[in-house]
Amino acid sequence: MQIEEYLTEEDIKSFIPELARFLWSEENDYSPQKKQAINEVMSNEQ
Repeated sequence: MQIEEYLTEEDIKSFIPELARFLWSEENDYSPQKKQAINEVMSNEQ
C-alpha cells in the first residue's frame, strides 16, 4: 500500500481545523499540497 492511500483530507482536518486557510492560492483542493508533501517525505527517507 502506498502512503497516499493512508492520507485523507478528513483526517488532516480533524487535526488542523483551520486547514482551509492554508489552501494554496487558486487551488480547489489539497491535491497539489498532498503530492508535494509526499514527495518531500519520501525524499527525506532515502
